[in-house]
Amino acid sequence: YILSTGTASVDYIKVYQEREPINLIETDFKVTDKLNLGSAVNTHYSEVQPVISHDGNTLYFTRKEYPKNVDSKNDDIWYSEKDAKDNFSESKNLGKPVNNTDYNSVAGFSADSKKMVAFGKYSSSGANIGDGFCEFTKTENGWGNPKNMNIKNYYNSNEHCEASYSPDGNV
Repeated sequence: YILSTGTASVDYIKVYQEREPINLIETDFKVTDKLNLGSAVNTHYSEVQPVISHDGNTLYFTRKEYPKNVDSKNDDIWYSEKDAKDNFSESKNLGKPVNNTDYNSVAGFSADSKKMVAFGKYSSSGANIGDGFCEFTKTENGWGNPKNMNIKNYYNSNEHCEASYSPDGNV
């Protein structure tokens, strides 16, 4: 109802945004085929969320509930590099500061592979402090400390999300 002062009082309001349909491009590329990369990468544990480096030589993935994960059996990021014969080498745990006692997973890499965005926000001690994303920069000694990414109006009401860098690295 409208008050004599010209203000409106509303008991219920629903706001929504109409969205255009997603138009997928037609392609012969099959994304459902799975390939076992052998015992250097695949175990009887779950290896999920694979992300390949832009040069195609390093495979990053999340290994779920593996006994050799950092400080816990939660998900850790592992990687495997191609050898001279184009086979993936024995996978290695990415270690700290990227892996902590929570669930760790790679979202994507910058085009030059010097920056990695990972899921979650980190405290200064390296503990997970909530939903969102953080960025790691590659140094001569491995991956540096995380820098939390503050994304304006970020929210996610789903258990899954994705992220990637634009080709120029500015978005």
